[in-house]
Amino acid sequence: MERKKLEWYPGDVYHVTARGNRRNDIFKEEIDFKFYLKCMEEALS
Repeated sequence: MERKKLEWYPGDVYHVTARGNRRNDIFKEEIDFKFYLKCMEEALS
């Protein structure tokens, strides 16, 4: 069964998570984490 498309509304608050398989780390180095934060900041602007 196909999942219903999520509707996005400007100004709403959303909870975003990032987790590896079996809760393993997803960032091996700090530079990877910084790149992730940069991508998130750009997505929010």
